[in-house]
Amino acid sequence: HVTRPRRRRRRRRRLRRVRRLRGLRLISAQAAVWLRRFALEAVLAPAYLAAGLCKIRYDGLADQFKGEWISHYLAAKRHESLAPSLNRRIAAAPALCALFSLGNLTVEVALPLASILAARSRLAPRLRRAAAVAWVGFHVSIFGLLGPNFIRFAMLAIFAADPTADSKPNGDAKPADARTHGDFARALAATALLSAWFAVQLRSDVARLTKSFPLNQRMEPYLPVPEMSMYTRLTNPNEDQYMLSLCAVLAVVAAIAREFSERLRPGPKTREETDEETRASSGKTP
Repeated sequence: HVTRPRRRRRRRRRLRRVRRLRGLRLISAQAAVWLRRFALEAVLAPAYLAAGLCKIRYDGLADQFKGEWISHYLAAKRHESLAPSLNRRIAAAPALCALFSLGNLTVEVALPLASILAARSRLAPRLRRAAAVAWVGFHVSIFGLLGPNFIRFAMLAIFAADPTADSKPNGDAKPADARTHGDFARALAATALLSAWFAVQLRSDVARLTKSFPLNQRMEPYLPVPEMSMYTRLTNPNEDQYMLSLCAVLAVVAAIAREFSERLRPGPKTREETDEETRASSGKTP
C-alpha cells in the first residue's frame, strides 16, 4: 500500500516532464541545413581548394596541364597500386597523364569553388551531387592507383550532397524563423574555420616572398589546419611561382567573400511580412 502512492507520484512527475518537453523545439531544420553546409563549405571545399592551390604553388600552373606530376607519382607508387601494370601504362602515355591532371584540377579547384559560389542557385543541389560523385570517384581512383585511403572524405561528401533530398522547390515551404544566438555561434564557427584554411595558404606564399622561409621546402603546419601539400614535387620553385599562387589565393578569397556578403543582405520579404505591413499601413488588425 505504501508503494502505490509513490508510483503515482512518480507517474505524475513524468507526465509533468513530458508536458514541459512538448513546448520545446527539439528539432531545428536550420541547424540540420547548417551542418551539411558546414561540411561542404568549411571542411570539404576549402580542403580540396587548398590541395589544388598547393599544386599550383609548388609545381606551377603549366605542370597542371602537362600532367608530368601524375606520371611521376604513378611510377613511384606502382608497388602500392592494386594494378601495377595499369600504372605503367598510364604513366607511359603523356596524353592520359595530362587528362588525369586536368581532371584533378577540376576536382580540386573548379568543383569546390563552384559549390561555394553557386550555393544559392537553383542548380546547387545538382551541383553538390555531381561534386560528390566526382569526389567519390576521385578517392576511389587514388586508393586503387596510389594507395592512400581517403574514403572518409568520400563519406563526408555524400553526407554534404544530401542525395535523398528533393531538389524541386517547395512552394508551400514556411519562411525561416528569426535567427537565434545559436545561429550566430554556428556562423562564427564556420567562418573561423574557413578563414583558417586560407590564412595558412596566404602565410605560405607571403613567407616565401618575404624570404622568411626557404623556397625549396614545404611549409606543413599542424595548426590550425594543414597546408594540404601532398603529391607536390617542388619542381624549380621560384618567386614568380609563389606570386602566381598568391594571386590565385587572393582571387579565391575575394570571390568567396563577395558571395558571403551577398548572403548577408536581406532577401525578399515573405507573403506574411507583406500582409502584416499592409494591415499596419491601412490601420487594420488581423
